[in-house]
Amino acid sequence: MISNSTVFVIDDDAAIRDSLSILLTTQALVVRTFESGAAFLRNDDRASPGCMVVDYHMPDMTGLDLIEELQRIGVFHPAILVTGLCDAAIRERAASLGVFTIFEKPVPLNVLVEAVHSALRTLENAPARASAEKPAGESPHAVSTLWDMLRLKAQTFYEATTGLGHSLSLIRARQFKNVQDAAGRAVAMTPAEHKAFLKTMVDRCRELQRSLDVLGTPITSLAAAEFKDALTGRDPPSFEELENGIRDISTSLRRELKLVTLLTLEPREQYYFLPREPLFGADYSARFSGGGVFDLDEAAKCLALGRSTAAAFHLLRVIETGIRAMAKCLQIPDPLMQPGHRWDSILVKIWDEGIARKWPTVPSRSHGDGALFETLHARLGAVQAAWRSHALRVENKYTDDEVQQIFGVARAFMMALASRMDENGLPTA
Repeated sequence: MISNSTVFVIDDDAAIRDSLSILLTTQALVVRTFESGAAFLRNDDRASPGCMVVDYHMPDMTGLDLIEELQRIGVFHPAILVTGLCDAAIRERAASLGVFTIFEKPVPLNVLVEAVHSALRTLENAPARASAEKPAGESPHAVSTLWDMLRLKAQTFYEATTGLGHSLSLIRARQFKNVQDAAGRAVAMTPAEHKAFLKTMVDRCRELQRSLDVLGTPITSLAAAEFKDALTGRDPPSFEELENGIRDISTSLRRELKLVTLLTLEPREQYYFLPREPLFGADYSARFSGGGVFDLDEAAKCLALGRSTAAAFHLLRVIETGIRAMAKCLQIPDPLMQPGHRWDSILVKIWDEGIARKWPTVPSRSHGDGALFETLHARLGAVQAAWRSHALRVENKYTDDEVQQIFGVARAFMMALASRMDENGLPTA
């Protein structure tokens, strides 16, 4: 991470500011605290390299209002938003502002520390931006999002680089054929007479521009656009000018790629990062679209990038969503309201107050909803076994294999749940 980066903590609660300052300082991080969004905006160092840990509910402006105002004046920090209650509207707005991650209180301290380190790591190799040059309303690009990073597929890079070589070979081949056709005759060496050739070059240029846009090379993209304009102008360039144009694009691309770090994902990692089908099935995507889909997406991306403990935290939130939906469907009090979130208490409450009360005999649980809820209870028990903790919370560090196991049992539980109800537990049993 950048050596002089700062963690900006913005929260109206003095106790929280102090505790976070002490915690993060023990991690050898530079920390500055502010009691409000307005106080941070007045700070002369607000544009210094760093990340933000910002509370959503504050008296003068919300945490998202602060992030939006900073972006309006050209300041873009990876932001960790902390909120007591996160609804779909907050998540949607946070996503539109490029918020790094969202946590609901209480946040496990080890998870928060890991998130801060991850946010600061995104600042590595990020180009410096001058606030005065940033147009109002423009989306942030100083730090690439995980989604943008993955859009750069190996095929795109291959097409961009080999396409230049192919175009150069095509120009030389067309020029050589022109000389042979002109044997014994004096003719002007120009591509203007070869409409099909020019169209092929224009098509190649469009393909190249698409690849360059994904690569994130604006100067080379501009050179390619100017080259295409020359091809479609009233006076097409000579073969020599075409060759020089391709060489200029190649030189520009080599220079710009020195500033780009390419990260690759193996097929197994791509399964989580860019799934071709909904990871928990179509029913889950449709019926748990509030917070469940967001947290599943975050868990999958963390798992793809080797952030196993962070993935476990988001899977915890997915499972909590499922338990609450199950309780609402059974019309029993939320078992997660009990102190400690102990697995044994959660499972007993669901069974005794919900399943056993509605379907008290074994035959009544052999078909229909009775059989389904007995299966759901067993699958929730499998989640408990994989969790490696007496309570439903992230208390330890998790390995990749452990989170893979949690992901699998959580998937089985949530898919069965989504086949019967939505995140509000409807229709009720």
